[in-house]
Amino acid sequence: IAAGGQTFVSGTVTGDATVAGFLQNTGTITGTTTVTLGGFVQGGSMFGSIDNQAGVVAPGVSGDPIKTFILSGSFSQGAGGELRMDIDPSVGNDRINVTGTATLGGALTISVLNPVAEGARYTLISADGGLVGDFDSVTLTGSEYLYEIQRPNNTDYDVVFFTSPWVLLQDPSLNDNQRNVLRSIAISLGNGQVTTDLGDIAVQLSETANLGQALNQL
Repeated sequence: IAAGGQTFVSGTVTGDATVAGFLQNTGTITGTTTVTLGGFVQGGSMFGSIDNQAGVVAPGVSGDPIKTFILSGSFSQGAGGELRMDIDPSVGNDRINVTGTATLGGALTISVLNPVAEGARYTLISADGGLVGDFDSVTLTGSEYLYEIQRPNNTDYDVVFFTSPWVLLQDPSLNDNQRNVLRSIAISLGNGQVTTDLGDIAVQLSETANLGQALNQL
């Protein structure tokens, strides 16, 4: 599919595909779909393998954004690629299920379309053959919660949501000193991905039964 071209697949295509334009697959492509610079692949369907070298892979279609890609082969994404995944708690989340390995790289962009619950966990990728590497960057929009990327095993890539320190500040039982400590943590973290020791502390605070006592120990 050349740059500027558009292809819509609803049946079965046997063989490989190279995408530099737009591909919507709601059917089956049996071979390897290679996504090059300028390429965009969406749908909810079956593939052999996907090799996203420098384009965008985004399960879902216009008006129906939550979909699953099922790959009988492998998934790989290079440094120039971007994977876009949506989460809508009323429906579920975009997902890629892979029979083989999933080799991660490039960018992961997560969009939360409706409010999620504290502690909610969403599996974005499940690879029976195992996960290899990691994304170079992760961006999440649409949620006030802190989030943490977790790999509970060698096959699943999850995002988990935790209460932001800004939300915890609404606890009426906190005294001024406890609020100041919590506010300092909130300002340092903002709302975003938990990747630091300070972020781990914020997660622990969100899970504790006695927030004030936990703050007194910091």
